[in-house]
Amino acid sequence: MATIVDFYKGKSVFITGGTGFMGKVLIQRLLTCCPDIQRIYVLVRPTTKEISQERLTSALSTVAFKDICMSDKENLRKVCAISGDMVGVDLGIRHDDLQMLFESVSVVFHTAATVKFDEALKTAIEVNVSGTKKLLALCHEMRQLEAIVHVSTAYSNCHLKKIEEKIYPSPIQPNQLIDALQWMDEGVLKAMTPGLIPPWPNTYTYAKALAETIIISDGSNLKIGIVRPSIVGAAMRFPFPGYIDNYNGPSGLLAAIGKGALRTMLGNRNAIADIVPVDYAVDLMIAVPWHLVNSSSREPQVYNFTSGSVNPLTWGYVQDSTLANFRRNPVDCVYRIPAANFTQNKIVHTFWTLFDHLLPAHLSDLVLMAQGKKPTVVRSYGKLHRALKSLDYFTQGSWDFRSDNVAAIWQSLPLSDRKVFDFELSNLSWKDYMEKFCLGVKVYLLHERLDRLPQARQNFARRVSITRTVLGIVAVILVSVICRKLKLLRHSWVVSLTALFRMVVLLSRLLSSRK
Repeated sequence: MATIVDFYKGKSVFITGGTGFMGKVLIQRLLTCCPDIQRIYVLVRPTTKEISQERLTSALSTVAFKDICMSDKENLRKVCAISGDMVGVDLGIRHDDLQMLFESVSVVFHTAATVKFDEALKTAIEVNVSGTKKLLALCHEMRQLEAIVHVSTAYSNCHLKKIEEKIYPSPIQPNQLIDALQWMDEGVLKAMTPGLIPPWPNTYTYAKALAETIIISDGSNLKIGIVRPSIVGAAMRFPFPGYIDNYNGPSGLLAAIGKGALRTMLGNRNAIADIVPVDYAVDLMIAVPWHLVNSSSREPQVYNFTSGSVNPLTWGYVQDSTLANFRRNPVDCVYRIPAANFTQNKIVHTFWTLFDHLLPAHLSDLVLMAQGKKPTVVRSYGKLHRALKSLDYFTQGSWDFRSDNVAAIWQSLPLSDRKVFDFELSNLSWKDYMEKFCLGVKVYLLHERLDRLPQARQNFARRVSITRTVLGIVAVILVSVICRKLKLLRHSWVVSLTALFRMVVLLSRLLSSRK
């Protein structure tokens, strides 16, 4: 049996969503691990400021391709932009480009999607469902096509607690909904959405479920693999440890915790945080076409790529390790000393949101206005709270994902491929991964330099000392007020000092750990 590297030799692939997070890592891994690949065509939507080729060039100039740019820049010439749009007729691709794709493409990777949980239903359907339908229509015309990889999500059927590697029936025929979007008023559709999407929690998971149904109806006679990663996090190894380029999902949480902005969040500390590194997910995606071609099945194959069943990680561990890592390797400029807490009690969460988020935010804005600056902290917390609300559903529950097909691919891989495309999650060290993830947030999201860590640690230690001093002063004032009011502790220094000590400890815990 040929290896994965041999499988891609001389072949051309077509990628949608190639300028996104997973798309860039996919291109980087194909160029690095499959040196004899012929061409990588990437669907790129032009903007008012940049044509498609310029957008692709910008993406290929990012840090993800740093090593390739330094060692083998000519290899990047294999990557070609195809101007288009997921919502356009024939994906908005020109006739000449379509003919080229029809003649040359052997493998299609469909990663394009709108990933906003609170996306308008019309947009979510147009991009994630109708876009998939249009792509499948084009795939039927590709004469060299051997396999298609459709990237879905493990939470496409999150209303179920046990999720197998199969396509589940959808509550509505996707084609009917697509047709209705052509004439339905957006206001009416928005009003209908809360009653239409349950039991799915948001339009993203709802649309992803419908897209899988489209694959059954429109993907006949095509070899299709549906890859369902769970929560995609920073890279473990490639292109660089900790590489991340967006604030979606856990990366936004980690950044907010590291800055000291996130203090409370609804969640179950014992629930499974089903996170997978992006490079592990991408390596599986690259292996799927090889597996499909060597399989006799003509039905779409589903691959649940999740960590919970083979190497469980809890949200409590995520919280604790994030705090420990950012206290050991702090960000350059913290808003407050990092302290975050998951709680399932909505009353407690509401109290701490008011007391530990909004009150300090309003005070900070007052200081900014007094300095003649624009108040921004309350507005930033508004964005943070909207993001947290969209994650509540996933941080409070756990799911049982079956992953037999993923295990079957791994078992069938030649030893040489296992060394190159290692997506085996059972061997992943969460301690090492969380450390790399936190450093990745610092380097790739906050754009801070690691050679400034000693200075950052000094600044952090100074901030801790200042905080403790302020807490001491507040405690002395409170004790003094109590003594004067009650007239009971005025001459009792022992009791006063004991009360002072206890109040300092209490306030320190509230503002620095609150676990």
